[in-house]
Amino acid sequence: MQDSNQFRRGVSRRRLTFLMVCLLGLTSACGYQVVGSAPAGADRPQATIAIPPFENRSMEVGLETIFANDLLRAFGDGGSVRAKPGDEGADYLLLGTIKKLEHSSTAYLDIDRSLVRRVTVTVEIILKDFRQNKVIWKSTEMIKADYVAENYYSIGEANRTQGIRQASARLAQRVYDKINVLL
Repeated sequence: MQDSNQFRRGVSRRRLTFLMVCLLGLTSACGYQVVGSAPAGADRPQATIAIPPFENRSMEVGLETIFANDLLRAFGDGGSVRAKPGDEGADYLLLGTIKKLEHSSTAYLDIDRSLVRRVTVTVEIILKDFRQNKVIWKSTEMIKADYVAENYYSIGEANRTQGIRQASARLAQRVYDKINVLL
């Protein structure tokens, strides 16, 4: 009986020692790395892109800042390009023009009542190189987002605004992805 207890304690001590060695091995980092293992472009300075408020040719007030702010947020989450508000002091300039904003019904409860509405935003995007003063990329993007139609005015407006914000976030992600490939 005494031998089995000693055996169990010995096994428990070995397990504990093994776990401690593993833990120490995982937590001690020496900081050395293989030559050439640094991420691509780590030695070059990070490019900056200026994003001023968009030009708004639609009848919807406030879109210019919603779309520019979503782009600033998209670039602010990390990546190869750092964004800043305004239109100066950067390597690149991203200009946007909201050409058109439309709302349409996509699903109906009956002949005169919509259940689901769709916002369609057409935006022209231009990426310029400040140093060479030339256009690098130009695109016209059409973004769509659906939202629930509501009889109550305040809820309907909130849903409509949410649809616009969803379209703006989609555009920001699309532009971010394209620019990260270009730069």
